[in-house]
Amino acid sequence: MGYAGLLWRCVLRSPIIYVIVAILVATMGAPALIPTLVWGDEMVRQNLASSLTLAEENEASGAYASAPQRLQDLARDELSEMRLARGATSRHDFWVHMYRSQLIQMEDANAGYLSADRLLLEADLAYVEGMSKLVEPREISDSTQMPATEFLSFALASTPGILWLLPAVAIAYALQQSARRGRLMDARTRSRARRLLLLCMVGLLLTLAVLVVAWALVLAPVMVRNGMGDPSYPVVLIRGGKVSVSTALRSGLGCVTLILLSNWFLVLLSTVISELTGRLAAGPAVALVLGAVPLSDSYFLSASVHASVLGMLPTTYLFPSPTTGYVGGFFVDLTPGVQLSLAGGVGVLVGCAALALVVGVGSCGLRRMARGAILQGRGQVSC
Repeated sequence: MGYAGLLWRCVLRSPIIYVIVAILVATMGAPALIPTLVWGDEMVRQNLASSLTLAEENEASGAYASAPQRLQDLARDELSEMRLARGATSRHDFWVHMYRSQLIQMEDANAGYLSADRLLLEADLAYVEGMSKLVEPREISDSTQMPATEFLSFALASTPGILWLLPAVAIAYALQQSARRGRLMDARTRSRARRLLLLCMVGLLLTLAVLVVAWALVLAPVMVRNGMGDPSYPVVLIRGGKVSVSTALRSGLGCVTLILLSNWFLVLLSTVISELTGRLAAGPAVALVLGAVPLSDSYFLSASVHASVLGMLPTTYLFPSPTTGYVGGFFVDLTPGVQLSLAGGVGVLVGCAALALVVGVGSCGLRRMARGAILQGRGQVSC
């Protein structure tokens, strides 16, 4: 069996890999069993009930009697749409009337009659518009009602981001343990650069396998219970002071992409650092530190010292939710003043991973050349 195959088998015998899979399955699967409140039907209906009560009280008291005719017309039309939404017999009709009501609110704001947060109004309008376009919108008031497509987006982004980085840390550590067991047997027949490349290759494949297994173990029961869902279910987020609109499918795939690339970047970086320093835990320790950086409350603030280069830092994309949004997310700007994109995140993570690998292989080559020069000076031959 080749060196890569032996590494694969040794790492798979490590219990830490299965502990990581169990942690990921438990944390990602918890919302499928324990109801978690999300932005959806229940909260929209609660807001409708409050707004309708206030509007009917204003109508009964004649609050708009002395108001401009245009404002009276808008108030009357909005009240009519809200009543139609309350009495709607189908979910599609409910969202159509909510969309029309929200359009009137936006017209109110544009005319200067309504003082409200413009971004929140735009986000609300984008969400109800997306829901009104669904042929058969499904009721989702908490996480246990989500079909697989919607749940993938929600669970990946709402799970504490640092947990999704554990596979890279654990696999990098297990790889170094396994490589050191066979270091004496392998050192005479394999160059440092080739060994590094094999370690990185096995690390990438193992990381992919661990994540896919964890995701499959969670999504399979959700799909059996709630079905596949609607890939066009709207995902609305406020990002960098602007409203962004996506779908459950795009958000879920975006989360999958960033989580996978983040792990690949960290496992490559960890392996390179451990190999070059000769310290087993050096690489995983650096990976943990990098994973903790975005946990700072001030990391994504536009006033932070690194705000101007935030979009170019790999740590910015280690947690997917600020970039991709997720189903059921509340309309809160997690990155005020900073524009992030999935394409930018992919480019940064791939570039940094490639840079780490090039530096690692290059350093191994330079060391080999330096060692060869020393041995030649002594009249010996470098192998």
